[in-house]
Amino acid sequence: MKLKDFQQQIFDYLSEKTLTPPRFIADKKGISREIRINSYKDSFINGVIDVIEKDYYVTCLFIHEDTNTYIKNYLKSYPPSSHFINEEGRHFPKYIKEHPPSKAPDFLYELAQMEWLMNEAFYNYYSYKKEEKTPPTKGTFLHVNPSLTFLTSSWPLDKIWNEEKPYNKKDSFITLWATEDRSIHVQGWSPLEFQVLQTLKQYPILEEAVEHLDDSASTEELTSIFSKTLPHWIQLKMIFGNENN
Repeated sequence: MKLKDFQQQIFDYLSEKTLTPPRFIADKKGISREIRINSYKDSFINGVIDVIEKDYYVTCLFIHEDTNTYIKNYLKSYPPSSHFINEEGRHFPKYIKEHPPSKAPDFLYELAQMEWLMNEAFYNYYSYKKEEKTPPTKGTFLHVNPSLTFLTSSWPLDKIWNEEKPYNKKDSFITLWATEDRSIHVQGWSPLEFQVLQTLKQYPILEEAVEHLDDSASTEELTSIFSKTLPHWIQLKMIFGNENN
């Protein structure tokens, strides 16, 4: 048997895709093969639960019931399907929407969606490989953090997440990003600041971005953002800096 097939049969049993233990696992010293492999199965499931609880830490605070049991029920509906354990929580927001906890706040589904986007932002940052780019012949080139992610919501999810307490409905324009110290950041902005950030990510040459923003804001508003807020974004490492040509 090839190693790949061996590993797949073990994984299929641990993730309950099959209920029959692999035949190559034998009884040993009076201990049945079912008992032997089930000890690994319990460890595997507990490991998945632990990862989901960490990835959805704030979401779990608002479930208001036994989180361990709730996640086990989630894994029955969405059995582990990836050898990468951090992928197993991908469908957790969908499960929350399908099976909301009895005392769940109305924002729980959107909060869970945001926490998954935070997880993706983290891996986007660390899997990013800086590509050699031809510098623009003119203009100011901005290095935008590759993990920068945008989210709009009818809830102030940034405040709910940062303060771990509920808030009333309020339209919010939120960015998520990772930094070198392995931190994930969540912050809300004004609608115009949010639009400027989106434009800068799409058009990293400053002068080109300004051209695309001319119809959205006055010269005074844009001047204020680029003179006062842009340095703040660089300080927050949402933008790494610029090159002038």
